[in-house]
Amino acid sequence: MPPFPERESSILAKLKKKKPEAIEGGDIKPSQASKMPAAQISSLPLPTETESKPPEQQAADLLGLSTPATNPTPPSANSVLIDVFEATQAAGQTFKQNGIHTISADEGFNKFVFKNSGVLLENDMMQIGVKSEYKRNYGRLMVFYGNKTTFQIIGFNATVVTGGNLDTALHVQVQPVESVIENNGQLQQLINFECLTEFNEAPVLQVQFILSGNMHNFSIKLPVMLSKFSESTVMDSATFFQRWKQLNQNQQECQKIFKATQPIDKAAITQKLIGFGVGAIDSIDPNPDNYVAAAIIHTRAQQIGCLLRLEPNIQAEMYRLTVRSTKELASKAFCELLESQF
Repeated sequence: MPPFPERESSILAKLKKKKPEAIEGGDIKPSQASKMPAAQISSLPLPTETESKPPEQQAADLLGLSTPATNPTPPSANSVLIDVFEATQAAGQTFKQNGIHTISADEGFNKFVFKNSGVLLENDMMQIGVKSEYKRNYGRLMVFYGNKTTFQIIGFNATVVTGGNLDTALHVQVQPVESVIENNGQLQQLINFECLTEFNEAPVLQVQFILSGNMHNFSIKLPVMLSKFSESTVMDSATFFQRWKQLNQNQQECQKIFKATQPIDKAAITQKLIGFGVGAIDSIDPNPDNYVAAAIIHTRAQQIGCLLRLEPNIQAEMYRLTVRSTKELASKAFCELLESQF
């Protein structure tokens, strides 16, 4: 049977009859291509700020913690970090390296001395945030792991390591997590703590994963501090100084004298002490420039009373911090945490 002749489109046949020189084999000749008027080109919509960014920068903004857009879209149910940490961004001490928003591990830890939620670590690959709550000798941390890249993270694992006096001071329960974080995705991990006795170290979060064939490891101090298990208490001047004098053993007191790193501002100092968990007591110290605070530290073993005096020298821009407690390690822990915060 002879082959059927190739069927020609009726539309193409009509076009050939009208303008045979414009079409050859169904292709438009370059010389005959239509041109868009300049006025029409200028009226085309410009790409939005997100569309105009390269993929790497779009990934860096996935958790909503970079410079906010002028018309932010409402966060979805899965974008937990946008809700939890959006307000904390402006207060964070951060720097940019090659256009990437970065927070170091030490810097992230220090920010949690006076607060319970925020970004713990951030680099070009991952953002790790924490939201925590404490009640008496119990604490609960929700840790958020955000993949800032356009590639899948595999082999993900996060564990908590305790050492030194933490082995007997903290009871830790870590919820397992999935081993994969999708590109621009996020995982959540619940970690429970119980304070058994006083301590002055921090548990370490060890994070391990594979990205683009390369193994990565992070070791980050978790912001679990003895002060998080403390509760402010109120007493009058006579009671405070009576207990202050009773705590007169060398091992019961820790004292630090240090240079002020920030302006000495009464309202700011009071707010920090409240955030620390001790709370300032007014009209206690004979010197109105001094700050006095008292707290009870809750542990499974016992409750530990803690008294604090912060004496600023405005002219010399210096502080003297004195903490007294029935437990030497408790006094030392409070002093070490507060020394670099004023």
